[in-house]
Parts: sequence; structure tokens; C-alpha cells
Amino acid sequence: MCRCNLGEEAEAEDQGSPNPPSPALCEGTGSDDDSQNESEPDDFNPQSPEPPRPESPDSAASNDISRCLAEGSVQRSCAAPPGPDEKMRTQLVDFIKNSSDKFSILIDESTTVSNKTCLIIYIRIPYEGEVCNFFLQLVELQSCTGSAICDILLQSLYTQGISEDMLRTRLIGFATDGAAAMMGRYRGAATLLREKINPNLTVIHCMNHKLELAVHDAVKHITEASHFQMFIDSLYSFFSQSPKHMREFESAASDLGMHARRIGRVFDVRWLSSSCTSVTALWQSYPALVKLFGVLMEDKSRSSVERAKCRGIHGKMTQWLFLVEMALVKDALETLQALSLFLQRRDATAVSASAEVDVALRTLRSMRQADGVNARGLKEEFESFHSFKGVNVSQTSDSDHRKAEVFRERLFVSLADNIERRLDDNGIISDAAVLNPSNWPSDEDERILYGDNKLLTIQKTLAVEAATSTILLKEFHQFKCHGTTGDNLRKVLLTVSTLPVSTAECERGFSAMNRILTDERNRINVSTLNNLLFISINGPGVAYFPARRFAEMWVKEGRHAADDAPTGKQKKTTEVRHQGRLFS
Repeated sequence: MCRCNLGEEAEAEDQGSPNPPSPALCEGTGSDDDSQNESEPDDFNPQSPEPPRPESPDSAASNDISRCLAEGSVQRSCAAPPGPDEKMRTQLVDFIKNSSDKFSILIDESTTVSNKTCLIIYIRIPYEGEVCNFFLQLVELQSCTGSAICDILLQSLYTQGISEDMLRTRLIGFATDGAAAMMGRYRGAATLLREKINPNLTVIHCMNHKLELAVHDAVKHITEASHFQMFIDSLYSFFSQSPKHMREFESAASDLGMHARRIGRVFDVRWLSSSCTSVTALWQSYPALVKLFGVLMEDKSRSSVERAKCRGIHGKMTQWLFLVEMALVKDALETLQALSLFLQRRDATAVSASAEVDVALRTLRSMRQADGVNARGLKEEFESFHSFKGVNVSQTSDSDHRKAEVFRERLFVSLADNIERRLDDNGIISDAAVLNPSNWPSDEDERILYGDNKLLTIQKTLAVEAATSTILLKEFHQFKCHGTTGDNLRKVLLTVSTLPVSTAECERGFSAMNRILTDERNRINVSTLNNLLFISINGPGVAYFPARRFAEMWVKEGRHAADDAPTGKQKKTTEVRHQGRLFS
């Protein structure tokens, strides 16, 4: 993450002149969005059509520079004028200050390749009727305590021009992970923010992180699941620590006309998608793995220890009980992966999240007795051919069947119970479920009064202005009966959608940061990294980049044009090495 010099930034804003009003909220360079699970347009998406481009941006910019120079409008200045990032930041802050909508803040901390601990700050606010996540700032943390995080967050907001009064009246949500420094009951950043800003502030523990914690709790208390995890970890170590083993694996897969899928860890610190990918790789590469270990355990050129290890892995993988465990874990992880990917979406809200969690819980509980897709496929193939993917499997026994049923019961019950316990916060996120039509009772008489009290609680907690409670309830009744939303109810729905359910956007910001601050560019200072991130994350795509306007602005503000005479220290000339003359 990056270091941000707030004093210098404030001084730069004082030196700059206000921008003329622009139809788009932010204009900058192209956006390189990172998402682990989806491909979708940036949060900022100007609704104006793409401008025609009869000539390339470079040539257009060059023509504008020449015109500016010819008119003599370039004025050299000793002080560096504000760049595009500062102008974009001013536009964003002006939009936030001029808007009357409520907003939420998302934060997370991480460490850069330069070994600096930084805090990333996002603001979630409606723009043109759609809730968007705007990157605000990346600042360095001198201390990782809750007090230091709260202080640097407020200092950053105040420096940007977001006043304390604005925070008291319009800040409704604060989302972060479950670290003690963030969510500590007494000295956590969220607790201190409530004390200083708003005691009714809705604090959201990222649902993706809570889902991970729930799965880890379940696996920790199931012996069979822990053994399965250790076995997969041993496979990961076997291949990741030996390129020779990986080449032999690829050769075995090639002989079978398959692609060797790399085996990863399961139930580790990464999100559930990586665990599901690892089990899927094991499932798809199963024949190649069995063939490889069958060959290695008979290879006399290898040590007795390595042959014994390969014999043990081969025996484990050809057991019917292991295949059943793998199929059950794969069914569970695919269900949880779908939930995790939904919670990472930008359009995931408190209203829609409850329905997705309910679907996942129902699916897990139903698989206690009924087979999932993978378990059913394994069962049908084994009953027909006594093999799986062409590999002979050991015969089953009554003991194996009893162990499989015990594992099934413990796995799905433990997962469902832990997820329900972790994700049910009994707060506004849970109350928002009444606004989702999929949760309404089917009986019309019961439906008409369903959720009225919770709606009024939401309206009071979020301080949403409405004509009267009676009118708001009337619009809610019309929504439940006829599907129409009045102005007051629409305002409540938009405000609730402003509450984030996940901090996945912060993780995307860290990914964008790692693309900029690489090992080769690790000396980029924090303020520069912060500016580059602002443009990269918030800026429109390349097709919408107003190259002509920014090129003209660049020259008029005293920057050097492309055809200016070189200044400063002369660059060193690089001589061609002798062997390079062959190619010159």
C-alpha cells in the first residue's frame, strides 16, 4: 500500500484552481480492474456514448500542443501545477460534498513489496442512481493499533475536505475485516470511530472473511476433514518442491491425453475459490496422479523412503472411501464458492446477500441425505464399472459405508451451523432481508404486514428522511402487493444498498497496487503510488480517456511539450557492446 503525504497534498490543492463542471464525475487514464472472480465494467461508467476517434489520441494531443505553443499561451511556472489525479480527486470530493446521499467507508490494511504497512480507503456512495465504490486514498500506517488506524482515517478524510459534520450526518456504514485492530470491542478502529463520529454507525465485518472463518471452524472440528486437508497439502508439497516430480506428472497426464492441473492447498488463508480450484484439479487429474504414483512406487532407482511414500499415496487414492470424501468436499466447496463469489460482487447488497446465504445453507443441509452432483456421479460410475475415471478402486465394506455416512453428516451439519452462526449478525444486515421479495411469505394476508417493524427500524437506524412512517409503510405495502416503489421506499432501498457486505473492493485495490509497485519499481514513494492508484482504479477506460483535453492542459500549465529543447543533466550515451554489433 502506499505512503501519502497529507500536508503536501493539501498544499497542492490550495495551489490549484477549481475545475469547470464536467458531465462525468472522474476522468483520467485507463482503468485496469482486477477481480478474482468476475469480469465487469468499472464502477465509474460515463453514460455518454464513446466519442468518435478519427485520429489517434497521440496525434490529436500533438496538434493541440502545437496550437497552444503557437498561440503563446504557455506560461512557465516554478511551482508544479496539479496533475490529472489531483483534478480527478477534487471532482470526486466535490461530488461527495454536493451530494445529499448517505455513504459508507471501506478500509483494509496490507504490506507492500517495499515492506510498508498501508491503509486503503474506499467510499461507497450512489452516483446517478447506482451505488459505486470509489477509491479515495492509500496512506502509510506508522502503527497498526486501532487508535492509529482511526486517527489516520479521520485525518485523511478531513484533509480531503470531508468534514466532521458531514461524517456525523451522512456516514452510515463502516466495513473492514475482523482483525482485532479493526473490530476490537474496546480499542478497535470501529469502536473508536463510533465514539468520535456516530454511536449508531453500522459496522460490517466483511462477510467473505466471516465465511472463511466459518469454514475453518468446521474443518478444525472434523477429524476426517483435517486428514483430507493434510493429504492434499502433502500432494502440494510433493509437486511444488520438485520440478522433476512436476515434469513426471505432466508426462503421465500427456500419455493419457489429459492436462496436468497444478495441485494447490485447501482451507488455507486464501478465499474459498482457491480451495475449490485445488479440489477440482485433484478430481480432474485423478487418473494421471494414480498412474504416476503407481510408476514411482515401483521405480528401483528411487530411495526406499520415496518409494514407500509414493506407495502410501497410491494406496490412499485408490480407496473408495477417499473418493467419497473427495466428492463430498467438492460438492460442499462448489456451493460455498458460489456464495463467496456473489459476496465479492460490486452489486452485492444487504438486501440480496441474505437470500444467497439462505440458498447456500439449504443446499448444504439437503446434502446431508441426498447426494450432490459429484457424489452422485461417483456412485453411479462405481456401481456400473467398479472403477472411477478408468482407475480400479478397492472394494467397499460395511465399515467404509458407515465412515462415509458419518463424514457426510458431520461435514454438512458443521458447515451449515458454523456459517449460520457467523453470518447471522442480528443487525441491520439481517433486517434488510425483509426488503427482498424472495423472502416474503407466499400467503397474501401474511405478506401484507411482513417486515413492517424491521423496515421502520432500518429507517431509524440509517436516519433516512421520509415523509412519515405511515406513508413509508403504505409504500412498502404497495411494493409487496403490486411491485411499485414510492419515493420514500426507494430512498430507503438506495440507502440500504450503500451498506457494503464485503471488503473485496479493497482486495482489488491491493491487486492494482501490486501491478504498479513491483519488485523493479519498489522505490515509488507513497504519494506517487496513491496518485497512480487513483487514476488506475477510478479513471474511465482508454476508450473514454480525453487525451486532447489533458494534453492541452499539460502544456498550458507549464509542463514541457514534446518538441521542447532538452533541459537538465545530459543523459549518458550507451555504447553498443562488441557482441551487439552482430545484430546492428
